[in-house]
Amino acid sequence: MAMKARTWCALPLALVASCSSAQTLERVDQISGRIFDTDGSRILYLGGGSTQLTLRNVMGAPEQPIAGFAGQTPSYGFLAPNGAIFATMGATVNTLGLYNGTQP
Repeated sequence: MAMKARTWCALPLALVASCSSAQTLERVDQISGRIFDTDGSRILYLGGGSTQLTLRNVMGAPEQPIAGFAGQTPSYGFLAPNGAIFATMGATVNTLGLYNGTQP
């Protein structure tokens, strides 16, 4: 049985949508803040007006706040199979972080 290929994308707003090959949009979730990455089932975002990087599972699991580095603000990040890779910027130091589903 042939399966229809599906690709996922995110709009750079508070709305995350899936894009099928038919170019129709399907609302998956809504976020207030800056979206760094999404894979259709998870969203990595920076909460609106905060420096808290958060991983949200759109299937209803609790949000996972990701511990950052004191005095630094997340500047970008990407989803990884078991968590996220992110970079933070501070006044004098920039740091690359890895979140693998557990906090230190």
